[in-house]
Amino acid sequence: KLPLLWAMLGGLSLRLFSVELPLQLDKGIQQLGAAAIPVALIILGMQLASTRFEVGIYEICAASLRLLGGPLIAYTVGKLLQLEGLDLQVLVLQGAMPTAVNTIVLVSFGGDAPRVARTVVVSTLMSFVTLPLVLWILVK
Repeated sequence: KLPLLWAMLGGLSLRLFSVELPLQLDKGIQQLGAAAIPVALIILGMQLASTRFEVGIYEICAASLRLLGGPLIAYTVGKLLQLEGLDLQVLVLQGAMPTAVNTIVLVSFGGDAPRVARTVVVSTLMSFVTLPLVLWILVK
Protein backbone atom coordinates (compact mmCIF):
# COMPACT_ATOMS: atom_id res chain seq x y z
CA LYS A 1 0.00 0.00 0.00
CA LEU A 2 3.00 2.33 0.46
CA PRO A 3 5.27 1.86 -2.57
CA LEU A 4 7.76 4.50 -1.41
CA LEU A 5 8.32 2.62 1.82
CA TRP A 6 8.72 -0.70 0.03
CA ALA A 7 11.10 0.82 -2.51
CA MET A 8 13.22 2.26 0.29
CA LEU A 9 13.30 -1.05 2.15
CA GLY A 10 14.18 -2.89 -1.06
CA GLY A 11 16.99 -0.47 -1.83
CA LEU A 12 18.37 -0.73 1.69
CA SER A 13 18.24 -4.52 1.51
CA LEU A 14 20.13 -4.55 -1.80
CA ARG A 15 22.72 -2.19 -0.33
CA LEU A 16 23.03 -4.16 2.90
CA PHE A 17 23.73 -7.41 1.04
CA SER A 18 25.99 -5.67 -1.54
CA VAL A 19 23.84 -6.78 -4.47
CA GLU A 20 25.09 -5.40 -7.79
CA LEU A 21 22.32 -4.77 -10.30
CA PRO A 22 22.90 -5.13 -14.04
CA LEU A 23 23.95 -1.81 -15.56
CA GLN A 24 20.78 -1.29 -17.63
CA LEU A 25 18.51 -2.07 -14.68
CA ASP A 26 20.54 0.26 -12.47
CA LYS A 27 20.29 3.08 -15.03
CA GLY A 28 16.54 2.54 -15.33
CA ILE A 29 16.09 2.72 -11.56
CA GLN A 30 18.21 5.88 -11.42
CA GLN A 31 16.01 7.50 -14.08
CA LEU A 32 12.89 6.56 -12.13
CA GLY A 33 14.45 8.06 -9.01
CA ALA A 34 15.24 11.28 -10.87
CA ALA A 35 11.56 11.55 -11.80
CA ALA A 36 10.34 11.30 -8.20
CA ILE A 37 10.44 15.02 -7.33
CA PRO A 38 8.80 16.22 -10.57
CA VAL A 39 6.05 13.61 -10.13
CA ALA A 40 5.54 14.70 -6.51
CA LEU A 41 5.24 18.32 -7.65
CA ILE A 42 2.66 17.34 -10.26
CA ILE A 43 0.66 15.48 -7.60
CA LEU A 44 0.90 18.56 -5.35
CA GLY A 45 -0.44 20.72 -8.18
CA MET A 46 -3.27 18.28 -8.86
CA GLN A 47 -4.27 18.25 -5.19
CA LEU A 48 -4.22 22.04 -5.01
CA ALA A 49 -6.19 22.39 -8.26
CA SER A 50 -8.88 19.98 -7.10
CA THR A 51 -9.71 21.85 -3.91
CA ARG A 52 -10.37 25.38 -2.81
CA PHE A 53 -7.21 26.80 -1.26
CA GLU A 54 -8.35 27.85 2.20
CA VAL A 55 -5.72 28.18 4.88
CA GLY A 56 -7.14 27.15 8.22
CA ILE A 57 -5.82 26.82 11.73
CA TYR A 58 -4.71 23.23 11.04
CA GLU A 59 -2.41 24.23 8.19
CA ILE A 60 -0.92 27.13 10.15
CA CYS A 61 -0.38 25.02 13.28
CA ALA A 62 1.12 22.10 11.35
CA ALA A 63 3.45 24.38 9.40
CA SER A 64 4.45 26.29 12.54
CA LEU A 65 5.14 23.08 14.41
CA ARG A 66 7.32 21.86 11.53
CA LEU A 67 9.20 25.13 11.06
CA LEU A 68 9.73 25.94 14.74
CA GLY A 69 9.78 22.49 16.31
CA GLY A 70 12.09 20.99 13.68
CA PRO A 71 15.08 23.23 14.43
CA LEU A 72 14.55 22.92 18.19
CA ILE A 73 14.50 19.13 17.99
CA ALA A 74 17.52 19.15 15.66
CA TYR A 75 19.43 21.45 18.03
CA THR A 76 18.61 19.22 21.02
CA VAL A 77 19.66 16.06 19.17
CA GLY A 78 22.82 17.80 17.94
CA LYS A 79 23.77 18.82 21.46
CA LEU A 80 23.08 15.29 22.73
CA LEU A 81 25.41 14.01 20.01
CA GLN A 82 27.95 16.67 21.05
CA LEU A 83 27.95 18.35 17.65
CA GLU A 84 29.51 21.79 17.40
CA GLY A 85 30.09 24.48 14.80
CA LEU A 86 29.20 23.79 11.20
CA ASP A 87 27.93 20.26 11.90
CA LEU A 88 25.37 21.56 14.39
CA GLN A 89 24.42 24.47 12.12
CA VAL A 90 23.78 22.16 9.15
CA LEU A 91 21.67 19.82 11.29
CA VAL A 92 19.57 22.70 12.66
CA LEU A 93 19.14 24.25 9.22
CA GLN A 94 17.99 20.92 7.78
CA GLY A 95 15.54 20.65 10.67
CA ALA A 96 14.18 24.09 9.76
CA MET A 97 13.26 23.15 6.19
CA PRO A 98 9.57 23.24 5.19
CA THR A 99 7.39 20.16 4.89
CA ALA A 100 8.71 17.96 2.10
CA VAL A 101 6.75 17.47 -1.10
CA ASN A 102 7.10 13.69 -0.78
CA THR A 103 4.53 13.77 2.03
CA ILE A 104 1.94 14.42 -0.69
CA VAL A 105 2.90 11.17 -2.40
CA LEU A 106 2.71 9.24 0.87
CA VAL A 107 -0.67 10.65 1.89
CA SER A 108 -2.16 10.08 -1.56
CA PHE A 109 -2.28 6.37 -0.64
CA GLY A 110 -4.61 7.10 2.25
CA GLY A 111 -5.20 10.37 4.05
CA ASP A 112 -6.38 13.93 3.62
CA ALA A 113 -4.27 14.82 0.59
CA PRO A 114 -5.78 18.30 -0.01
CA ARG A 115 -5.08 19.31 3.59
CA VAL A 116 -1.51 18.03 3.39
CA ALA A 117 -1.03 19.84 0.07
CA ARG A 118 -2.16 23.09 1.68
CA THR A 119 0.16 22.45 4.62
CA VAL A 120 3.12 21.93 2.26
CA VAL A 121 2.38 25.23 0.53
CA VAL A 122 1.85 27.12 3.81
CA SER A 123 5.05 25.76 5.34
CA THR A 124 6.99 26.65 2.20
CA LEU A 125 5.65 30.20 2.26
CA MET A 126 6.29 30.57 6.00
CA SER A 127 9.85 29.30 5.51
CA PHE A 128 10.66 32.52 3.65
CA VAL A 129 10.52 34.13 7.10
CA THR A 130 11.65 31.30 9.38
CA LEU A 131 14.72 30.13 7.44
CA PRO A 132 16.44 33.55 7.49
CA LEU A 133 15.53 33.81 11.17
CA VAL A 134 17.11 30.42 11.93
CA LEU A 135 20.20 31.37 9.90
CA TRP A 136 20.47 34.65 11.80
CA ILE A 137 20.24 32.82 15.14
CA LEU A 138 22.81 30.23 14.03
CA VAL A 139 25.46 32.79 13.11
CA LYS A 140 25.12 34.73 16.37
